Amino acid sequence: MRKKFQMMVRDYKLLKCLSRGPATRRHIYEEIYAKKGSKKETRRRIMIRRLAKLERAGLIASTTCPTVADTIYYLLPQAAPIVASLYGMEVSYIPTNYNANTLQHDLFAAGCHRKIRKDAEDKKLYKLSYVIPECGLKKGSKLKRGVYFPDLLFAIKNGERTDTVYLEVDCGNISRLVFAGKMNYFSGTILVVTQTATRLALLLRYLAADGITKPVYLTTLKSFFAADLPACKWDTNFSKEKVSLDIF
Repeated sequence: MRKKFQMMVRDYKLLKCLSRGPATRRHIYEEIYAKKGSKKETRRRIMIRRLAKLERAGLIASTTCPTVADTIYYLLPQAAPIVASLYGMEVSYIPTNYNANTLQHDLFAAGCHRKIRKDAEDKKLYKLSYVIPECGLKKGSKLKRGVYFPDLLFAIKNGERTDTVYLEVDCGNISRLVFAGKMNYFSGTILVVTQTATRLALLLRYLAADGITKPVYLTTLKSFFAADLPACKWDTNFSKEKVSLDIF
């Protein structure tokens, strides 16, 4: 007779990790299962067996993407209330639905979300007033033509000052028209994180050609993850030199 499935402390940590969006098996291992002094292969086998049990329990699912050389895991709707209750989260902010055509983009957006929270909550580099992912913004608004949503909307509190930040992850999956629409619609501090320097240069040309003069900060995924957010250097549409954000 098969033993009844029982949640463990590490399982809840995994669900919290996936509540920010999909994650690769490698990220899950490094974030949750890696243990100093233990054999990596042994820990990986433990992880894979546990992930399989969570899949059978209907809490998570796995998939693959042609452009990502790893298995990707994401949260299922049944797990969202568990995470929301345990960690005091708004359930509508927890993404549980994924489109195979945008999976790579969703993976990168989730990575940005985790980094922003890690810099604030673990490293204590700044204070966050709120963080709302795209799914939460869409659920709380009526979808209308001409209304655009960032991948992440968050606010950084610095004393009496609060700065609203719109973060857009670009994977080449939106047209010039949509990109311009988003940049014109967004306000506050606008950040664009894109895959390559070549794509970044193209987006800068779009900004110039479409006459968008409000400050837009752009960087590559590699540069974004290589430095803490306050130390990150950005290309912009207003300076030939890389700059730091002025909200810290």
